[in-house]
Amino acid sequence: VLSARVSLVAVPCNLLAEAAVAPATVLGFAALATAPVAMPLAKLLAWGASWPTRWIAGVARAGAALPGAGVDWPGNWPGALLLAAVTVAVVLAGRRLVRHPWWCGLFGALLLLALVRPAPLTRVVTGWPPPGWRYAMCDVGQGDATVLAAGAGAGVVVDAGPDPAAVDRCLRQLGITRVPLLVLTHFHADHVAGLTGVLRGREVAAIETTGFEEPRQEAEYVEREAAGRHIPVVRAVAGEERRTGPLSWRVLWPPAATGPPTGSGPLTGPGPLTEPGPLTGPGSPTGPGPVTGPGPLTGPDSVTGPGPVTESRPVAAPEFDGPNDASVALLVRTGGLRLLLLGDLEPPDQQALLRSPEAAGMAGVDVLKVAHHGSAYQDPELIRLVAPRVALISCGTGNPYGHPAPSTVAALRAGGALVLRTDRDGALAVGGAGGADREVRVTRDGA
Repeated sequence: VLSARVSLVAVPCNLLAEAAVAPATVLGFAALATAPVAMPLAKLLAWGASWPTRWIAGVARAGAALPGAGVDWPGNWPGALLLAAVTVAVVLAGRRLVRHPWWCGLFGALLLLALVRPAPLTRVVTGWPPPGWRYAMCDVGQGDATVLAAGAGAGVVVDAGPDPAAVDRCLRQLGITRVPLLVLTHFHADHVAGLTGVLRGREVAAIETTGFEEPRQEAEYVEREAAGRHIPVVRAVAGEERRTGPLSWRVLWPPAATGPPTGSGPLTGPGPLTEPGPLTGPGSPTGPGPVTGPGPLTGPDSVTGPGPVTESRPVAAPEFDGPNDASVALLVRTGGLRLLLLGDLEPPDQQALLRSPEAAGMAGVDVLKVAHHGSAYQDPELIRLVAPRVALISCGTGNPYGHPAPSTVAALRAGGALVLRTDRDGALAVGGAGGADREVRVTRDGA
């Protein structure tokens, strides 16, 4: 089977890892041989083998995380022959280059830029991300990772996707170096397994999660990574209102537990969101009716929250059938746009959300992050109420679940939504000002 991807860092990574292969192999086999007769000695040998093994794994992770670590390539015999021809050409050209130091230096600099792809260079060459973007949906395969622009170099990240390298690459392309808040809607791996990619080389001020800590393995993984970096973890409950930079948002789901919430420290913040009047702008696409949004929002990168969170008596969490049901749902306002992010909420919880006091604020949003990767399990009444101008679906190419379901796409289009999906359209960025003409601009990565 031929791979449809070619690594550009395999050779240097193998050279870096080569010195650790022999001790890892020898100590590993020694541990295997001594385990039946001397387990304490075998454990000691295995511990010794773990050090070079960690080095090898670290080199592999670091290489894979480089923005240009691999390129797509035809996964067939013509592609293999083309790769062989390119390899021969590079070797022959390399022999000539070594005779000309200046050309070698120029080639090395160009190769470094191609691998690292700094955000300013990427923006000039590809036009991505578009100027003035407000919300971006990363292409992370079958999972979720989205970003809300929160000022120069800052972004509130909602979910981390399944792959650290993919979300790290997306955040690098967006120029995100500071994360005032990382929201993990629930603990399924396709939303949290990429956590280390978000944390890599970035200042993350806090992590907010659902209170339903299942699957336990993924929840413990998040707790462990946060504790190791001294990042506070807080729980999201319906009714919270927060803001940072140009963003303000309200937590719609999950509902609060009975009794006062618990948390890791005081979080102070402003009063309720307001809608002082229409914000206007040119229309593309256009639609009926004004969209109103909050007035000017000020503040640093830090996130302000809904009031003091105090340690208190144990509280009973709401009962959920599974992690999807406890997904954090957010209503976001930014630059006159209103966005509804539904995590992986299932129909019973979507119906419960419709019956909640939060339902009134969801009508006629500009952008909907469709629940559960556009699965067939959607509440039609919620789609009718929300009536989004743009519906975005994050899903992987050829995923085994059939996401997004044709019925869901049809229902969204019937309501007037422009439906875009990462498996076909790649990463997506939303801009615009909302307002009387309900201007919403969507840009595809590379389009």
